[in-house]
Amino acid sequence: MGHYIFPGYPAFLDGAAAELGLPSHAAGGGPPAALAAIANLCAQAATAEPGHVGQILGEAAAIRDRMLVASRAADLMLSEVARAREATDPEPSPRAEPADEPARNRPGRPASRPTPTRP
Repeated sequence: MGHYIFPGYPAFLDGAAAELGLPSHAAGGGPPAALAAIANLCAQAATAEPGHVGQILGEAAAIRDRMLVASRAADLMLSEVARAREATDPEPSPRAEPADEPARNRPGRPASRPTPTRP
């Protein structure tokens, strides 16, 4: 029986970008935390005892399913806002297409909410 070595997420991320017709750097900034978690679970499954593989891959699949739902929600949000703006704006705005570069913060908008400090 051969030994499988999981190559990590970068090759899969590049492959997915290619399948979607996006540049490989479209995912920029490293993998989303959920993708890193899936990669860790896949690496564990690659070396786990046979009796544990199904459970580990099941956990990874559950994270994948949450990512699929989040991706679809993002598509719905983008479409909704674009439609709403087209209905109210005299000039149509360009449709939201995948970015060639990672999103950057707009001036005057914080990157995220401040994190409360713990004593």
